[in-house]
Amino acid sequence: MRDAILLGSGRSGTSMLAGTLARAGWFSGARPYPPRSSNPKGFFESPDVNGVNEALLADVLPARPAWRAWQRWLAIPDAEASYAPDDLLAGRMAALAARRPFAFKDPRFCWTLPAWEPFLDDALRVCIFRDPAVTARSIVKECRQAEYLAGVPMSLARGLEVWRASYAQVLRHVGRGTWLFLHYDQLVDGTGLPRLEAALGAEVDRDFPDGALRRTRCEEPVPAAAAELYDELCARASYEPERRPAVLAPAAPATADDGADAPAGGAAAPELSVILATGPDEARARRALAALERQTAPAGSFEVLRCAPDAADRNRALEEARGRRALLLDDDLAAAPTLVEEHLRAHRTLGDRKISVRGTTEPAAELPSWALTRYLTSVGELLTPAAPEREVGKWTLFRTNNLSVSLEALRAVGGFDATFETRAVRDAALGLALEGLGYLVAFHAGARATWRGELRLEDYRGARRALAASTWRLIARHPQALHHRSLRAVARVDAETLEEFVDDRLPMLAAWRDCAEALAHLDLYAIDSEGRETDGAAAELENRFATALRELDAVTWRAELAAGLRASGASCLAELGLPWHLETGARRRWLAWPRYDSALDLDVLMTDWTDALARDADACLCLRCDPRIDPPLAEAQAAVEAAYARHQDGEASLEVLFVAEPLAPGPWLRLGQSIDGVLRLPSGADGDRADALAALGVPVLGSPAELPAAAGARVASA
Repeated sequence: MRDAILLGSGRSGTSMLAGTLARAGWFSGARPYPPRSSNPKGFFESPDVNGVNEALLADVLPARPAWRAWQRWLAIPDAEASYAPDDLLAGRMAALAARRPFAFKDPRFCWTLPAWEPFLDDALRVCIFRDPAVTARSIVKECRQAEYLAGVPMSLARGLEVWRASYAQVLRHVGRGTWLFLHYDQLVDGTGLPRLEAALGAEVDRDFPDGALRRTRCEEPVPAAAAELYDELCARASYEPERRPAVLAPAAPATADDGADAPAGGAAAPELSVILATGPDEARARRALAALERQTAPAGSFEVLRCAPDAADRNRALEEARGRRALLLDDDLAAAPTLVEEHLRAHRTLGDRKISVRGTTEPAAELPSWALTRYLTSVGELLTPAAPEREVGKWTLFRTNNLSVSLEALRAVGGFDATFETRAVRDAALGLALEGLGYLVAFHAGARATWRGELRLEDYRGARRALAASTWRLIARHPQALHHRSLRAVARVDAETLEEFVDDRLPMLAAWRDCAEALAHLDLYAIDSEGRETDGAAAELENRFATALRELDAVTWRAELAAGLRASGASCLAELGLPWHLETGARRRWLAWPRYDSALDLDVLMTDWTDALARDADACLCLRCDPRIDPPLAEAQAAVEAAYARHQDGEASLEVLFVAEPLAPGPWLRLGQSIDGVLRLPSGADGDRADALAALGVPVLGSPAELPAAAGARVASA
């Protein structure tokens, strides 16, 4: 078994590589860091190794910016710096290298490797890397989530420079020792493992790499220097990437001195971040981007971030955005040159009022004045400049296409809810969440954009059907939805009564459908233009179409509501709006769902989390014990009590409540109304538990440091 030094930029797969070796017997350090949400399987690095590298970097970095302990893996030292360990450090390095076989991993090795050379003998140098934009976005996310990195200004541009500088320095070292380059994907798919084993002369743990942890995806363009460096690394790894990073125009490189005192991103933050969701049609995406390049708004007042239309990628864009507000757009809209300027003007007029500004989505001139077009305009799906300006609109008017709102508010509600599959439902959920913070919707006719998508009756009906099918989940997550007049009328109606309504109208269903399909694409403007011979005919046909569509909608809604009630186990929609009753008087309730056969889960629960919760006299730890998949309640209680006895010695006093009754989907979602958040445990990557906990719609906390903010957010929204 050959010794190894594992290096590469942080967030590039070094932990997965190190775990592959550590699980097969290599020594990774005396005190490995525990798993965290960003690395749920562990980091496989240790403060004894990292501490040496921190000390080496501290000697060469300038006094400003002032890096705190353990943050220096994000620093960019002078490439020509010389690292000379003193006797103390040299002794530590020799002692660590004596623990063989070792596999030491630390991003700081990119810089400090020369100082370690006297102790490495024939150790293999393994460099792992991944797409620069993916790595940079993951770095940005880590800086926002990790407590020890609080205060480190980080943007995508800065993260890309950290990536570039790290690997450029690695390539300066390759003339000494034996090297192996691996792409992250070669580790995940296993194609690089035979080369790794051959170079190490021993087998590694091939089951450790987990493709499910590939959570960051990004298609951001990168500077030319980073793209060229990535190509060289791929060539050294004999790896052909699925895509080449798009290249940005050259920018001034960041330096080690541009960090602590500069705003995130190195320049003044823009007022507005345009989040443009683009689909697979690249030509349409380019047209949308070109329209944004022609904006009359002052340079520097806005930025454009491109993302995929799914919830996860849009949320990643919201994390990266630097503006005070976000303008949400799709590539099926052509922005007028004044679009950004008008959104900025609207918000300046509104001041700090809690308002989402919605602009127009007027049909393109080449689209006929179909009955469907007029109907969608009348119900607010499409908005023309003639629509009435409103500031009291509720969540039913919320559409994330040509809409701007506070970026802080979007982040406060968790952005787009990925548990809802369709766009219409996600928009409704986001509108409801923002309404919970007090945000209304205002229409601003000056913020003009032209809609160039396809107009199809089946698309509109499909979106309405999806919204109806998800209404029971929307209500369980956002009970205020019941205040809407369309839901108040059926709030206390049971499934059987709803189904009777549907059954009574089934004989007419085909006729209404045929009528709607026949009239949907009828050009009413052409009929109006015929003169007196057709006087009033267009209006009559428009009314008939609207009547048929409303009748179809009424049947669809009640059928889907009835199916939802039966799936949820609720007697009526109003029941879904009630919080699930918990037998505790505590004001703050935190839910955890451990694997009761996992000593690691229970140890973390009874140390880190219990220590923090015990300091709050008004907190209750609620433990889910599902009778379908967990052990019997008595066994679960005994396991928790044993873990408590191992770690607490009776010192921490905390109310613990087991939620052990069978819960149908409806009551489970109602439980989300009764708790402040979910406590993530090491087994949080467990698919079934993770999906169920995510559906509750409450914050999922990765560390005790997040408790105060989550409790405060609950109070604020209430």
